[in-house]
Amino acid sequence: MGYRSSHTNCIVRIIPLRGLSAQQEALCLFLHEEAGRCWTDMLNAHIESRSGKWLSSSDLKKLFKGQYALHSQTIQALAEKLEANIDAARELRNKRHAALDSLISRCKPGSKRHRRLMKSKARASAKMYRQQRDILHKASRQLVQFCQANDVKEIAVGDMRNIQDSVDLGSNANQKISQWPHGQFVKYIAYKSAEYGMQTDYIPEDHSTRTCSCCRLVKNSAPRGRVHVCPGGAKAP
Repeated sequence: MGYRSSHTNCIVRIIPLRGLSAQQEALCLFLHEEAGRCWTDMLNAHIESRSGKWLSSSDLKKLFKGQYALHSQTIQALAEKLEANIDAARELRNKRHAALDSLISRCKPGSKRHRRLMKSKARASAKMYRQQRDILHKASRQLVQFCQANDVKEIAVGDMRNIQDSVDLGSNANQKISQWPHGQFVKYIAYKSAEYGMQTDYIPEDHSTRTCSCCRLVKNSAPRGRVHVCPGGAKAP
């Protein structure tokens, strides 16, 4: 398996902590335990948030800043490391499938080993599908509940069904887009919103960023900043 290489001008040095006094060793042990406690609390907070909106690294920084005897940059590094581990876990399915496919290709079809590897691949796919379905159900439920609370009658979804047609974005991007469950998510939104009398429709994505939602005026360039001010007088965040 090949590994991605990158180049940087940074210099990393590992300095062994030798010749420390008893007080310094006690301080290092305390900080090590404090960092471990912070990591465990971050992980538990992220697990609890998975029933709704998942906490990002920015949310974790704000939530745990100033609660531990650690530098703010240490807490920031722990939050970013946790988010990186979660992102890596999402890519584990593709890597595991690639490894299983490699083993399957070297087996005789119909052999005992071939059947065992095929079952392992099927179990991995089924587990990933269940996890993905759970996330989509929770996200669509949260969206519909928000619309209901704000008296929304119609939900507009950007039409991205042809996003990959005749377009090559590279192997990594193509794989992510092909596994993007956009249609399944819209299906969940549609039937959940229909229970409350809402309507879900696709709308074209053409010039949607430059089009005012009030007067439908299309600007020559995309809006800048967090507040959109339309020449027709409309103003929205």
